[in-house]
Amino acid sequence: MVSRSAALQNDAELYLNRLKAQGCRVILKNCNIANEGEISGVLSECASKFPNIKGVIQAAMVLQDSVFEHMNFQQWQKAVHPKVAGTYNLHRQLGVELDIFVMLSSSTGVVGNTSQANYAAGRTFEDAFARYRASQGLPAVSLDLGMVKSVGYVSETKGVAERLAKLGWRPLGEQEVFHILETAMLHPRRDPRSSQIITGLEALENDDDIVCRREPRFWTPKHQHNQRHNSTTGNRSNDSITLQDGLSNAESSETAVALVTGAVIGKLSAMFMLPDDEIKDSAPLSHYGVDSLVAVELRNWLNTHADCDISIFDVLQSISLKALAGKVVERSKHVVNGKSWGSLNFVGYGIICRCFRYKRIF
Repeated sequence: MVSRSAALQNDAELYLNRLKAQGCRVILKNCNIANEGEISGVLSECASKFPNIKGVIQAAMVLQDSVFEHMNFQQWQKAVHPKVAGTYNLHRQLGVELDIFVMLSSSTGVVGNTSQANYAAGRTFEDAFARYRASQGLPAVSLDLGMVKSVGYVSETKGVAERLAKLGWRPLGEQEVFHILETAMLHPRRDPRSSQIITGLEALENDDDIVCRREPRFWTPKHQHNQRHNSTTGNRSNDSITLQDGLSNAESSETAVALVTGAVIGKLSAMFMLPDDEIKDSAPLSHYGVDSLVAVELRNWLNTHADCDISIFDVLQSISLKALAGKVVERSKHVVNGKSWGSLNFVGYGIICRCFRYKRIF
């Protein structure tokens, strides 16, 4: 077993003892598999102590999360290198001799994830490399795992599981991962089209806020039906109804602004995987990494859920999140002059109608 810091892990000795108790012969070696010289040296040492290596599980990972426009080349390389160079080095050093070649990839490479373009790129390489090896008649399976709830990074890092759940990720249990891994190992040689196994993406009935679910390739038959039904009947999503009804019932513009501010904070929290309390309404949206592409997504979301005419420039140029919320309230069809449509009496409505008639006449 190799890792950049194998011997430094707190539970390394406990893990070794558990394996030895089951009759395994194990050694731990510090090794960066992205460095071909290091992996070659470890393999030479193992050759003198063990039988030929017949199986590999590539699970190397480095996280360097950052919004793409702020990501530097070093951050990109640190996250991509273990998957690209590391996988290729294993292929070069052991490739044709193996019976099993399993890469623990991630469904992030399929659907993407905010601030993880480098992480997703490395996983996408593994998916493509599995197809390449399979096309050569070599064993290869890329397991695109979702979030694993009981062990590993997600379980050890506070708040990550909750944020991923908001994005439509279904948590996998440890035993589920073992069963998936067992399947990959029992059937190591595959057609290129079945060399990639995608897991952990949940089909939600109301998931219009999950960007990837709007793409036809992710629609389940049930979701396709819901989309067709909504397009023909004009039904709105639950979130849309909640925000629009809230604006219609707001007793003042201040209440409406607070409602929109909270909704935008929730949206940014889901998009950037940030806790709600870290997003301040006094800061500009650029402070949280909102660029032109994200602004398009946020603009579309506001237009749909608040029924307002907001431009990309409004999103990008607002001096603060609260200022943007104010623009939304000013332009929402559910709020007029600080009062909701529902609170206007018939006299007021008649005056508005007569004003429009007056303009048409003159």
